[in-house]
Amino acid sequence: MGHYSKFLTPGSQRVFQTQEPSVDTLLSTTFVRPDGGTVVIALNLGDEPIDITIDDLESKQKSCFPKDYGYGSTVCVCNVTHCDDLDPLVKTPKGVVTVFETSKSGDRFVKTELKFGDNSGFKANKSQTITVDKSKGVYQKIVGFGGAFTDAAGLNIKSLPQNLQNRIISDYFSESGIEYNLGRIPIGGSDFSTHAYSYDDNNKDDFDLLKFSLTEEDFKYKLPYLEYALNVSLNRVQFFGSTWSPPAWLKNNSELNDG
Repeated sequence: MGHYSKFLTPGSQRVFQTQEPSVDTLLSTTFVRPDGGTVVIALNLGDEPIDITIDDLESKQKSCFPKDYGYGSTVCVCNVTHCDDLDPLVKTPKGVVTVFETSKSGDRFVKTELKFGDNSGFKANKSQTITVDKSKGVYQKIVGFGGAFTDAAGLNIKSLPQNLQNRIISDYFSESGIEYNLGRIPIGGSDFSTHAYSYDDNNKDDFDLLKFSLTEEDFKYKLPYLEYALNVSLNRVQFFGSTWSPPAWLKNNSELNDG
């Protein structure tokens, strides 16, 4: 069995598998390597050849399970047993265009490759040529894309099973998702909180902010998901804070709501 070391690198871990009992002369086991590769070892105890089919449920779960909520378009279902994935982007050779298409009919990031100037694979009633000329100047630079880590978002995510909580953040920030790299954090409560609050309530005239502190909502609904986003992202994730309201004692109406 020593020659298995070629394929089972240190840190490889055996994983659960099932095998049909109809062939009693076949022994098999499966490992996942640290680099993510899957190794299946099969031993034929008999003299007759065996036709083997290997199903990888993880690979199958990369497809979109569409659902129509009655508005004329579909969404991809994500639950504890199935979520779709996106493959990492790979730089294409010179002269090749990679097309990702999402459509109202249900396509979700469907990938095709074309060559510049080649439209032979399309049959449409309308056509349009887009000419890219980087020599004539560049314009605004993209800082990134992201979303807000509000109390409402955290409250709803926390209501889910742990593996689905992790999956949601991964779908936004990881390489197998859409790779967000920005996050907005409300400073205190917001209109997406169960109640209005700031980080220095009920401490009138605390102009040095000596009583300024985080609240229970931060530790339950914001910080865990901020930390997980940092852990799963391969990119530099940037966060910025935005206040919804200063403490009520700093306002003329002495209320967190309104002006």
